[in-house]
Amino acid sequence: MMRWFRLPYRYLRYYRKQTIALWLGMLLSAALFTGIGSLLGSGRIATTNKAISQYGRWQYSFGINNEQVQMLEELKNKKCSQYIMEKVGIITIRKTIEEPFEIELVHGNSDYMEMMGRTLISGKLPSKEDEVAMDIHTLNNLDLPKEIGSEVLLDGDVFHLSGIVEAGPEKLFNKEKKSMQVFVNETLDYKKNGTFAYVYFDVNHNINDQMYALANSLKLELDNINRNNGITSLLIPVSFTQCIGIIQTALENKDAGLPYVWGQMNQSGQVLNLVVLSAIGIFATIIIYSLYRITITKRIAEYSILQTIGMTDGLAFRNLLIELVMIALFSYPVGTLIGNVIGFFIYQKSGNLFVGFGKQIHTGSQSDKQALLVENLPDAGKFLVSWNVIYKG
Repeated sequence: MMRWFRLPYRYLRYYRKQTIALWLGMLLSAALFTGIGSLLGSGRIATTNKAISQYGRWQYSFGINNEQVQMLEELKNKKCSQYIMEKVGIITIRKTIEEPFEIELVHGNSDYMEMMGRTLISGKLPSKEDEVAMDIHTLNNLDLPKEIGSEVLLDGDVFHLSGIVEAGPEKLFNKEKKSMQVFVNETLDYKKNGTFAYVYFDVNHNINDQMYALANSLKLELDNINRNNGITSLLIPVSFTQCIGIIQTALENKDAGLPYVWGQMNQSGQVLNLVVLSAIGIFATIIIYSLYRITITKRIAEYSILQTIGMTDGLAFRNLLIELVMIALFSYPVGTLIGNVIGFFIYQKSGNLFVGFGKQIHTGSQSDKQALLVENLPDAGKFLVSWNVIYKG
């Protein structure tokens, strides 16, 4: 096996200048490809995190009955090839109060509280039937003191403030005109319950397919399922059928044109990333091919002599391939390191250039079709190395 490497190694040493040129070409190509890949990936994650803070970390919601609640809990802990539920938030509306404001007395499980960003600021969540937890916004509207243990009068019932939680997702609550939420203990029951589930699927698989499979398992009506477009628009790529429909619309409408096609297809940002990385990959391939072709041209006479004494075309090809692999083994890791180090410093200075670029954020309910452009770019967040680009390209 080792003798396979002897001739390629000697050629690399003999033609040092060409080897160094090829090594530098591969190094720069790897640095450019992986560095930009990490920059785009970091910006995409920052955009997603901003959307989660605005709309909540859920993809689909639907109303369920008590039997479906039990089924959902069982399915979450059960391994299934059709869907993987990372989070299942369940909220039960115990009572709705009309005056002085529209207020919902609700109980949410731990997943719901996490998905909606309802983390505790102080105190604790209600553990008794006479305890409640609220956010600052609700306390201010009801003109209540922000002191743990203070009395709270709601619809004639006296409660005690056990905790203060973070406010819910701003855009989701504003758009759907949700009532103010007051969190109560699980055992408090006014016999006027309505239960809703919020689901977050594994994003490494098609979330639409996973939702359809779950709907079949729970026997849900598809028309009663709401999709969180603020999140799913960043996760679901445009299908081939949708592409055809977008192009047809553009052809039928003279005012649409190419900007409309690009905007519709690139809502998730994946098309832009794919185009940029493909262009870099093609450019790098052309550079490497050109450099290696020059190297091979200088050896034509030598390979002709070797073929005369018995070297086959297959053996010659193997030697050339081994040379490329040997150079790549030393250039790609170094180029990846350099590219990501440079990318890190670029992202610290100008990270917002890679966040939200060319994307549209949709409103939080399926029924509302209007898309709203992002007015303020989200915080760039941390630079993250895109291992997916490094390993898979």
